[in-house]
Amino acid sequence: MKLLDIKNLNITVDDNDDELNLVNNLNFHVKRGEIFGIVGESGCGKSITTKSIMRLLEPRFHSSGTICYLGKNLLSIPEKEMCKMRGKNISIVFQDALSALNPLKKIGKQLDETLRIHIKHLSKEERRKKIFETLKECDISTPEETCRKYPHELSGGQRQRILIAMAVICEPCLIICDESTTALDLRTQLRVIKLLKKLNKEKNMTIMFVSHDIALIESICDRVMVMYAGRSVEILEGTLKKALHPYTRALYSMLFSMEDKNKMLPYVVGTIIEPSKRNLNKCFFGNRCKYFNNCKENDLVEIEKNHFVACEKVINDATKG
Repeated sequence: MKLLDIKNLNITVDDNDDELNLVNNLNFHVKRGEIFGIVGESGCGKSITTKSIMRLLEPRFHSSGTICYLGKNLLSIPEKEMCKMRGKNISIVFQDALSALNPLKKIGKQLDETLRIHIKHLSKEERRKKIFETLKECDISTPEETCRKYPHELSGGQRQRILIAMAVICEPCLIICDESTTALDLRTQLRVIKLLKKLNKEKNMTIMFVSHDIALIESICDRVMVMYAGRSVEILEGTLKKALHPYTRALYSMLFSMEDKNKMLPYVVGTIIEPSKRNLNKCFFGNRCKYFNNCKENDLVEIEKNHFVACEKVINDATKG
């Protein structure tokens, strides 16, 4: 069942007298109960897409198309109704926990505020019990002590788990993790990944996991969408090892860069083309692709079952085969 269904999403930004296209004709869906990954380099449009889903973009950004949550278009509902859905139906875990948490309020008060806004019938004691239970579920072993602390008194990993606790305390159907492990050390990253898997399995929470880290995406996601320069270039199930798009294959090749210490580290040549220089009729990856032959832009085509690719060469090869 489709929990989130995004069709023809375009995001533009006012830039002086011009309007720049940041996300172009994006189409994908997220199934209930899965962990759906979005991967790509910085500047590919991942975070701006998640903020568009939550309706958190600044006024100078404009979104068009449809973002349907259980059939309801989030782009067309009043802001008052959207406010009720944030936290209760859809939650987001941001990258920088120290900035996301209020530095002037203790952790317990911030969690209590979330419950008071979205679950009004709970008594003070019931809210307190719910907070402690949620913190324990999120790997916080001393919930009562933690609730009395301010964000700056906690470690980076603790703050990130507090953010996850805030995101799940009202038991939303969808949690968006936007680069939520980027600033953490490897051991803490693994703890957060383990926690997200646990929430997905035990509470059947749907998770959209956004990252530029291929290894993390490989370790947690059921399906993955690869974004490049504001477009979706590939969507596939399971491992990225079977990826077909030249960009995805280039990203995946960097997973094994430490196997041979004498070998030069692999990298993707060139940089992402700037929004003002993009030709909407041409392949955006063309300036970095070793197969490029003046290819036109393609929509996603199902090459194999549940494997979609937007690449003229791959599509032509599949047709010939």
